[in-house]
Amino acid sequence: MRAVTRRLFSEELALADSLELARRYDLPAALNAIREKLIVHASVPDRHRRFSLAVTEAAIGAGGSLGTKKIIEARATSVVILEEERVKSAENRMRQIALRYSQNQARQWSSSYARFQTEMTNLYKVTSRRIDELHLPPTRQLEALAALEQIISRAFERSGELK
Repeated sequence: MRAVTRRLFSEELALADSLELARRYDLPAALNAIREKLIVHASVPDRHRRFSLAVTEAAIGAGGSLGTKKIIEARATSVVILEEERVKSAENRMRQIALRYSQNQARQWSSSYARFQTEMTNLYKVTSRRIDELHLPPTRQLEALAALEQIISRAFERSGELK
């Protein structure tokens, strides 16, 4: 029975479940019971859990109120587990959304900072060229370039303080 279920359903059948199914059904009837339960539980998203639940219910059987009570307990447990998975899935989606938002913010900041660096570099080049074009005495030219570098340096420091 285990080999047939592995081949037909691509799932492993536990030894205890195969013994219980063999006690209640012959092979074709057991396979039909599992198929019927798989149809009943088609809404369970996890294939392995769906197969496990179908096998459990087929092994319990529907004979008498004891079997029905056990099936109800198994389904109630399954519903609780599915709800927990939905909650975890929703939490994971929220984390993914927050992560994407943070990534977008980081990209925007990186892009803005790159533009700032480019503008500051261009400002430095243009201003240092204008200082050269003034043909100042060497000491005055060095003072002017030092002042320009100090201004640019302060701008970079302040950009690091922004939040």
